[in-house]
Amino acid sequence: MADKIGKYRLRRSSRSDTRVEKSITIGRTQVAFDADVFNALNSGTVLGRIYDVSSSKFNQVRRS
Repeated sequence: MADKIGKYRLRRSSRSDTRVEKSITIGRTQVAFDADVFNALNSGTVLGRIYDVSSSKFNQVRRS
């Protein structure tokens, strides 16, 4: 049985998305080079757990 409600809360999650772009014009043609990085600081953050206390998988990671 769960002792405290807060004991099984998920940790805080943060997100960092970055985009770098460089455009070059050659004559009438414009060329763009870009790079995208999504969730760069993610370190396997747990997004979901099994909270059914009667389950044999209680408190196991469901989604990360």
